[in-house]
Amino acid sequence: VGDFFAAATDARRIEALRFAPVEPLLARIGRAGGREEIAAIISELHLEGVEPLFSWYVEADERHSGVYALHLVQGGLSLPERAYYLEDDFAEVREKFSRHIARMFVLAGDDAAAAARAAATMLRFETALARASKPAEALNDSEANYHKLTIAGLEKTAAGFPWTAFLRDVGAHTEDVIAGQPEFLTAMARAFATEPLDTL
Repeated sequence: VGDFFAAATDARRIEALRFAPVEPLLARIGRAGGREEIAAIISELHLEGVEPLFSWYVEADERHSGVYALHLVQGGLSLPERAYYLEDDFAEVREKFSRHIARMFVLAGDDAAAAARAAATMLRFETALARASKPAEALNDSEANYHKLTIAGLEKTAAGFPWTAFLRDVGAHTEDVIAGQPEFLTAMARAFATEPLDTL
């Protein structure tokens, strides 16, 4: 824990390294020539605790407590929840968020114009995910957020994302999953299948 704290607070080393620790990953993402490669990178990121597009966890099945189940749930948002993307009260937050993301792209090497375009694309994409997400208060309804699906059922419900490959790549050996918000998974998978590769 001490080493972790020291590494995280070593501002000089962080500034010296800049993006070097993630440059191989960024280069691989930049070279990805198809959705299959992007899906493989997404699987690896999920194993590292970064959860692009959606979230998942393993926990006791709410209806069969003696069995552990893989739960797939909505996610993929940088801001806390859907309201931040959709409600007027958070317009200033969205503006500052967009400027922050553009600044991150500049620090990663983009010029200001390209960074602004990338930030706008990111905000547009995440806003689409937010529209497909349930509001925070609706996530407390355990009945409405429980949908057991076979893998074939998941592939049909959320067609467009390679679920079988994802589950294999993350080491999930299961015959079924619990989809918390299947409507979100459907919209997310459609976006994965149809959005330009540059956006993904």
